[in-house]
Parts: sequence; structure tokens; C-alpha cells
Amino acid sequence: MIISHKIDKELNKLDERKRNFEGNNETKEYYDKSIEKLKRITIDYGDFPTVEEWNHYAKKNDLLSNTSIEYISGLNWKELREKILYETDKKIF
Repeated sequence: MIISHKIDKELNKLDERKRNFEGNNETKEYYDKSIEKLKRITIDYGDFPTVEEWNHYAKKNDLLSNTSIEYISGLNWKELREKILYETDKKIF
């Protein structure tokens, strides 16, 4: 149990480091590009894409998958959908 707790603690530290973007790096660029495309698709088609729709589009257009976006943002797909729908409706981006 103690070993498991230590491993979890170390993994959480690693997760925090991965989520913190210091300066412009390739992961941040892909993330920003993917989020902007999600917003553009939402505006152009009037709805946020499903996981399947997004992953198909992302693969064809060299963008991050939903899993990567969820991991980096710390939001699940439903939460991300709500955030982007709010931002595109309010034009906050």
C-alpha cells in the first residue's frame, strides 16, 4: 500500500509537469491548433464534434486526439464541449 501511494504521488508530479507549458513548445502548439480547430468546427457546423468525428478529423489533419486534448486540458470531452460552446457563443477566444 505504501509503495502504491508513493508511485501515485510520483505519477501525479509527472502529470503536473507535463501539463505545465513553459514557453512555446511543440505540444502546446499542437494543443492550441487543435483547440482552435475545434472552435472553428463548432462555429461552422453549429455543434461540437463527437469523439469519433473529432478523432477521424484529427487523424486526417495532424491534430491531437480527444484523449490527448483531455489529458492536456484536464477536462473530459463533455466539459470541453461545454467550455467551447460557451466560448464560441460568447466569442471568448
